[in-house]
Order: sequence, then C-alpha cells, then structure tokens
Amino acid sequence: MTTSVEVAGQSLGDHDGTLLAFPLDCHRALHLEASFDLAHGRKFDPGPDTTAGGNRRGEPDPVETVVDRHLRLADVDLHLSGESHQERKGEKAVRDGGTERPRRRPLGVDMDPLMILGGIGEGVDPILIDHEPVTHPHLAPDHCLESFENVLHGLKLTDGYPHRVMQVIDSRVDPRSTEFTANRVVMLEKLEEFEKLLDEARQGGGQTYIDRHRDRGKLLARERIELLLDRDSPFLELSTLAAWGTDKPLGANGVTGIGVVNGVECVISAHDPTSQAGSSNRYSLRKSLRAQDIARQNRLPLVNLVESGGADLPDQAEVFLTGGKWFRNLTQLSAAGIPTIALVFGSSTAGGAYVPGMCDYAVMVDQRAKVFLGGPPLVKMATGEESTDEELGGAEMHSKVSGLSDYFARDEHEAIRMGRDIIAHLNWRKQGYGPTMPADEPVYDPEELLGILPEDLRMPFDQREILARVLDGSRFEEYKALYGTSILTGWGSVHGFPVGIVANQQGVIFSEEAQKTTEFIQLCNRYDVPIIFSHNTTGYMVGRDYEQRGIIKDGAKMVNAVSNSTVPHISLMTGVSYGAGNYGMSGRSFDPRFVFGFPTHKVAVMGPKQLAGVMSIISRAAAESRGVEFNEDADAQRTALIEAQIGHEEQAYFSSALVRDDGLIDPRDTRTVLGIALSAVHSGPVKGTSEFGVFRM
Repeated sequence: MTTSVEVAGQSLGDHDGTLLAFPLDCHRALHLEASFDLAHGRKFDPGPDTTAGGNRRGEPDPVETVVDRHLRLADVDLHLSGESHQERKGEKAVRDGGTERPRRRPLGVDMDPLMILGGIGEGVDPILIDHEPVTHPHLAPDHCLESFENVLHGLKLTDGYPHRVMQVIDSRVDPRSTEFTANRVVMLEKLEEFEKLLDEARQGGGQTYIDRHRDRGKLLARERIELLLDRDSPFLELSTLAAWGTDKPLGANGVTGIGVVNGVECVISAHDPTSQAGSSNRYSLRKSLRAQDIARQNRLPLVNLVESGGADLPDQAEVFLTGGKWFRNLTQLSAAGIPTIALVFGSSTAGGAYVPGMCDYAVMVDQRAKVFLGGPPLVKMATGEESTDEELGGAEMHSKVSGLSDYFARDEHEAIRMGRDIIAHLNWRKQGYGPTMPADEPVYDPEELLGILPEDLRMPFDQREILARVLDGSRFEEYKALYGTSILTGWGSVHGFPVGIVANQQGVIFSEEAQKTTEFIQLCNRYDVPIIFSHNTTGYMVGRDYEQRGIIKDGAKMVNAVSNSTVPHISLMTGVSYGAGNYGMSGRSFDPRFVFGFPTHKVAVMGPKQLAGVMSIISRAAAESRGVEFNEDADAQRTALIEAQIGHEEQAYFSSALVRDDGLIDPRDTRTVLGIALSAVHSGPVKGTSEFGVFRM
C-alpha cells in the first residue's frame, strides 16, 4: 500500500510499507506508552530483556518500520491525502474479544485519539489503534517539530524500547562574552586549588612513608584498589577531602569509593597504612561509616581492604563509642543479603580484628596479615604468656587452626585475585530497572560549565544551562514551566537513566514553588523516577504577606514530600544552600543517596552578613530592653568575628571535611559522577511511594 504524506502543505512523497501518522486534522498527538504486538493486536509490556529484532517473548517482531522497530509521536501538523477523518471513524479499532473499545478524547483535543499504522505488509489495510491519553511523565507530549522528517530523524531507540523525543534545551550562553570569560578564569583558578588538595590527599602520609611501605614489598591503598577493579573501569572516589583544615591528615587515613569488580558495582573501603598506619580517627570513622551507609542504601557489595593500626588512641573519646556502629553495620549488611568481604593485607588488631570476623568472606595474606584482639605485648602483660604475631593472628594460623580465614593468599596480588573471584561467584543481580533512555552526549560542551557559574554566588544563574551540559542529548521536558518559576522541575535522563529534576532558579522559594515541587515529587514517586536536586537557594520567603499567605504550610508540604519520598534522591550543590531551603531540597539530613558539590558551593543556616546582622539586631534590642547603652565598637568587632566564622564554615571544603557530602567534583565531571551514582542506586530496587504524611492544606 502506498500512502502520500503531506506536512503543512508540503508533500513528503509516497511511502511504502509501514507509515506512522497522526489523528487527521489533529494538532496534538500523544506518545505511545508501550510497544504493540501488531500481528495479534495485543499490547505487551517491553521488559529489560527485550532485544532488537524481537519482543520479550523471544518472538520475532512482526513489524518493520521506516526507521526501526518502534516509532514515537510528536506535535506536528500532519495530514494523509486521499482519506478524511470522518471516513475513518466507522472503521474498527484494535479488537478485544471482537468488541470495539469506547473512544476516548485527549484533553483539549476534540478529535478521536487514533494512531494510524499503515501498511504492515504490502496489500494489508491500515490498522487503527485506539490510544488513551498518557499520564506517565516520561510520555507526555513533546514540543512541536517542524516536519515529519524531524520525527523520523529525531527518534531514539535503545535496547528495543520506544523513546520519546524531548525538547532540546536552547542554550543562551555566549562563550565569547566578557562575563563568561571572567567567570571561567576565576573558576579555573579555584579548580587549580582544588586539584592541589586532591593531590595532597592522594599522597597519604607523604613520600617518606610511601617509600618505607614499598620497601616492605607492599602495595599502596590506591594500587590495591586499581588491581581489584576491572581494567579501565571508572572509580568514583568518595569523601576525598575528609579532615580538611583539621589537625588530622587530609583524606582521613583511608580511601573509599564505588568501582566495578568482575562486572559488579561495589563499595570499596581501604585503609591507607602510609598515613598514621591507617588508624581510625573521628574523620576516618565518619568516612568509613558513610561508605557502609552507601552500600546499605544502594544494595552494593562492600569490599574492605584492611591494614590498620586500630583506633587513633588520642582521639579515642571521639572514636570508641561511635565506632561500634562499624561492626554493627557489617552484620546488618550481611543480614540484608549484601555481601561483605575483607581482604587483610596487614595488621587488623584489637577492635579491628572484628572486621574480618564479621564479614561474609575473609582473605588473609601469608606473613603479612595479623589479626588478633591482643598482640604479644598485651598478652604478656595480661597473662604472662610468650607468643609471636604469627601464633596469635597470622594468616596461616587463622587458615589452618582458628578457621577465621576463608582464603589463604601467598601475596597481595593473589589476595586481590581471590577477592575478584569471590565477587564473580556471588551471582549478583541488580534490582533496579536500569538505563531505559538514549544515552547520547549533551549537545553543548561541558567545558562551558566553567563560564556559567558566577564568581559571586549572590548572582542568579540559569540552571537550564547546567542541565544542557549534563542531560542526555541536552533534552529536558519541563513540568509547570510557567508556574512557580523560581524552581525548575522536569524530566530528563543521565547516561540513559530517567531522572526527575528539581533545581533552584532564583534562590528564594515561594509558596508556588513549594506547591509545584510537592506535586512533582509525588509524580516521580508514582512512576519510580529518581530525583536530582540542584541546590542554589537562600531558603523560603519571609515577610508579613508571605506568612499570611501560608508559606509555612506550603514549605511544610515540600519538606513532607521530600521526607517521605522513597525514590532515590541525589543532591548536587551548585550554588548556595541556606536555611530550610536545604531541607526542602533534600539536603544531607534527609538522607539522599548521594550529595556532591562544586568546590565553590556554600551551605549554612544563612549567609555571613545576614547572620551577623541578625545577631547585631538581637543584641541591640536586648540592650534597649535592659536600658543600657549599646556598645557600637563591641558590636562591630563581634559582627566581624561572626562574618569570618560563618564565611569559613559555609565553604564547600568545610562541609566536605566533616563528611557532610560525598565529595567535591569538577563541574565538568558532573555528568560522569551522576551517571555512576545513578547506576549504583539501580543496584537496589527503585520504587516510589504513594504514602505521605498529612499535607496541611
């Protein structure tokens, strides 16, 4: 069958075989929600095992289209020549038990929502498919495309799934502008400082201790990790700048991160024996506990690379009581079916001996591993017994006598190979639905992110410009674009993973923004879509008019939705994050799966000048109420001290030092970091909820 296609009065020629068309005389067409088995007239649900050239039942797909197996609809003005809509109304739709389904009309369209797929085979009449309006956020109508060819050329087909064509963000950035150039210069200077700090953290205890460690024939912590990971696979290091600006070594005597071992994403936690013998201080404890939380929340196997001198004794008041969580977490991970593995390369004494004791698997290196509750000096003092390290806790003894060791390794390389083999036989399967969207690169260069962020974060910037350099194909489907414009909400994807986006546009959150975000979070939960929160907020709006209009109630709805949402949240600190705005944007205290930030971001209860000003007003009012003279000089000094204190504490480095985020990142790496994080969250189930607390209306 040959059909002529005409768009806006211009003929696109005749098409043989399968042809996609729109409702005749209808200006808006809806997307397909799923693939259709056209040979049998049945709708089926394409699963993750659908492959090109066949459906999930393994049968060959009976339909070949002019572009591929599936076609998507978009908003165009399309007419078929030679047939009218009225002539088609009498024809039967896809039948279900021999009866015609009732026609339903899409909102705002006074037409029958028919999709015509013509010419399945030569001489075969067109099949009319009754299509109901789609409510799934990923399947909402697209913006208008100029021609039918744009529809065909714009189709994205991945793993046998049909995908919609979203609107590509129209960037307004001019890389040649003076403002862009100035921003870029400043950002490059700050990134140079950032890279120096990263290099310092990677040096561990310094060159002297590195040389000493290597002279003993041992691998460094990062070398062990590199050998454990699959060749050329990425490693997302976490909390690299823990303990910045403190009396403890930068990096907190350890390395944690997410990497791929024999095809399985794992959390890796490694002691760095070159830095204070890998001992655990208050910052390293926070870092290792955070790694365990990430393993638990995202259902990722945990691999511990053990060589530690135990607790940092001068820091025992900060470590001892809280440190018990480390052991409790190991047992709870095991109880949850999340594998825990210990590769012991050196000392694991006192409380540290419980790490291999509480892991599912323990591998110990001959003549290197020493695992005991009390070493020779302590045993002699307590019991008078003379014994050696090997007798008390050597790898051979634990492998042959105590049974604590499951695998006996002759050297570090063999221990690492054994660790990889253990991961391989776990038969591990991810429970999330995985990437279902096209994973093409953004249209715009991520390098341009350096010129988009202003030096002065009090100046607003358009979050769309960031999204345009992070999202797949720079595509973004905005939700409620004209309402509550100080927050940007909508759908996109990162490395093929569908995501919802909540991004602060103008800093202040008004009632409209809070209501809009609340609704959006509910939608993401309804359809199991992870949410990325991009922070740049000064908090919720204050003032008499706003209080009377109910800003507290509306803000509470937003916090309620964030608190009870069960889809994975990832927070990205791009600008400032002040006050309750941090809470409403799923800040650290709301347990997002990950929190990453640019090195320039700031987070505090409010800005330094605002906080100092509030304190000054309170002090002045207190003096007046007591009837005493207000000391202006003392107030100025106090104000300066407060501004300096908050200015230091709001820095990104300060938060990262306290492990209040999972790491600072170069803005150009945002897409990669988010992609790894999204892949990690899909190791566990990605499931939303319809259960929320009471929304105060």
